[in-house]
Amino acid sequence: FVTIIYIGFTIKNSLENAKNAKLENAAAVTANADLQNLKAQGINPSYSISQYEAWSQSIAQAVGGCSTDTDTINAIFQQMANTADVLQLVAQFGIRNAQPCGFSTPISYMIYMFNDKAFGGSLPYLLTWGLSSSALKTVNGILSGKGITYQF
Repeated sequence: FVTIIYIGFTIKNSLENAKNAKLENAAAVTANADLQNLKAQGINPSYSISQYEAWSQSIAQAVGGCSTDTDTINAIFQQMANTADVLQLVAQFGIRNAQPCGFSTPISYMIYMFNDKAFGGSLPYLLTWGLSSSALKTVNGILSGKGITYQF
């Protein structure tokens, strides 16, 4: 009986994850389209794709776990020189998964143990999920201070 429940739970989560992934990937698709428009205007990303990939991995790790590493996140956004940089980061980030804290959110952590894709999303989603409103305001302040119009 427990096996049947587990299989049903796994199938249900797989279907929900596929639906959510499609919705969450919209942020990357939109960022790519906006990035192409900026490139047509001569505004290009400042860094290599591998740099955006490294930053994406760092942000996903910084958001997961029992404490959000806002210093790492802020340092990454300090590196953004223009809107094209932020759009490239959002596009490169795609959909990443974060691990919830087992101590402060044990139920979420148990769900994560059964389905490690349960807490995934786009960069905008994971930042709003993992950062407090004041920390998110700091990120947006860093961007607007540089004249970057993209906000999370």
